[in-house]
Amino acid sequence: MFSANSAIESMDLNSILFARQPIFDLGMKVMGYELLFRNSDENQATFSDGNSASLEVISNAFTELDVKASLNMKKGFVNYTLGLIDHLPGFAKESLVIELLEHFHDKPEAFDEVKKLSERGYVVALDDFVWNDRVKKIIPYCDIIKIDVIALDRDQIKQQVEHLKPYEVTLLAEKVEDSEMRDYCIDLGFELFQGYFFAKPQIVKGAKLPNSKVAVLKLVTQLYHPDTSLDSVYRTIHTDPVLSVKLLRLVNSSLFRRVNPIESLRQACTLLGLERIRSWVSIIALGQMSEKSDELQREALYRGYMCEKLGQFIVPSRLDSLFTMGVLSCLDAFFDRPMTDLIIDLPLDSDILDAITEFKGDCGFTLKVAIDYGHGNWDEIDFAALASMNLDLKQLKYCYDQAMESCEIVVQEVRSS
Repeated sequence: MFSANSAIESMDLNSILFARQPIFDLGMKVMGYELLFRNSDENQATFSDGNSASLEVISNAFTELDVKASLNMKKGFVNYTLGLIDHLPGFAKESLVIELLEHFHDKPEAFDEVKKLSERGYVVALDDFVWNDRVKKIIPYCDIIKIDVIALDRDQIKQQVEHLKPYEVTLLAEKVEDSEMRDYCIDLGFELFQGYFFAKPQIVKGAKLPNSKVAVLKLVTQLYHPDTSLDSVYRTIHTDPVLSVKLLRLVNSSLFRRVNPIESLRQACTLLGLERIRSWVSIIALGQMSEKSDELQREALYRGYMCEKLGQFIVPSRLDSLFTMGVLSCLDAFFDRPMTDLIIDLPLDSDILDAITEFKGDCGFTLKVAIDYGHGNWDEIDFAALASMNLDLKQLKYCYDQAMESCEIVVQEVRSS
């Protein structure tokens, strides 16, 4: 039986992921954290490429940790440039505040991009705000305005606030370093506060996945997002030659017994359908993690097929999800991380989540039977319950043989590309 426990115990859990600095409201309660790039214990940002730094912070926050836990269920403020807007993770909309850096406020393209962000439902903040004719055009599409109170004198701070009074925005005073400045900002109408007077950034550490694993987990997460369409999945696969070739080989394999070959990637996606294509791409992507053995990939495929076969007897109403459930039940072994850390951001139905994490419900029962039968844990199988579902030993053996035959075909096709 594959287990990630020994691998987890040997992992370095002290990789620096990012730093977080709390943002307080008028009641001095934390309403969110600014997430800051860090690469050493010195607690200073040292980088040459702002885009790369921001992407690493996002990657670490959303793939190395349970982001909701690391933010204490609060918002995470992340610095973004206009060049990164197309890389915003849609699944993080509820957790992120998009903080646009001051260098981009008055660029000609800023208006269209900020308007687009607002219309898509993101919370937008302008960092280091200074009033001018260009930046005022994007204010109606912003939610939070951050003013660096250490860079301006008191009269200049007051002037910025006067300019912003006609707009329905929340004012955030950043770099507050003493009680006098805090009180002055409160009198001016600021509602949020950040700075060394309240708290310094705190380094967050954890076990960091290799870059290849981060990319694979991002892809799997995208595939299972509720807004993902067959067309968007096709576009994702289309940009990856390896995925494209492997998927076409798979569709044309003996597994599908097609008379005419499928040469179009779009046709292949259409024929398979969204749920099935998600499962195939997940398997292929996981298979690219070459340090994992063929046996682990076989295990994932076996569970998928076995759950699908058993599900015809146990829970026929969920046949569309059982293959996926079986495959995803091996994520912890692929990534050497606890299942709860990996699956929390996958928007799966509650019964599938409960099945994978706790073997609950009919789906969980199906998964447990598949695992126990495949591993020869006969004493763990509830044969009386199976009999009530018209499943006997002969049918179990048939399901097993069919599942193993199918997974061997897939492994050979994926590995040969």
